[in-house]
Amino acid sequence: MGGLKEIFQELFLRQVEVSWQISGKKEREYPAWGTERTPR
Repeated sequence: MGGLKEIFQELFLRQVEVSWQISGKKEREYPAWGTERTPR
């Protein structure tokens, strides 16, 4: 069961990392998407 827990943890961390990258890209490319921090 320990191995399964590790796999789930790895998948979760990877998903978080990907979502962070997507949100970061969207924030830079589309200022209207989410927070409007990018100066134009």
